[in-house]
Amino acid sequence: MGGGIFISMTEALEKVLDRFVVANFDRLVGVNVRTWKNLTDAYVITYYINDRIDYQYGYNVEKETRRMFNMLSPNDSFIIEYKMVED
Repeated sequence: MGGGIFISMTEALEKVLDRFVVANFDRLVGVNVRTWKNLTDAYVITYYINDRIDYQYGYNVEKETRRMFNMLSPNDSFIIEYKMVED
């Protein structure tokens, strides 16, 4: 087998979310993924936003996030949080 480069699940998830979720939602400007401190199978996904979002916008982001997340890690769970960034 070839000598592939191994990346962690958090890195892989962050790259996928950045490419497919952040790129498709105009108010999202970045994403960070980390594991929950006390649980190894839960991830905290922080989306950085440049404007306020409403319930429907957040729902759509969550729906797309879940779709991407389930392709990579169907048995794990995640929490989404949003942080406002200053211009």
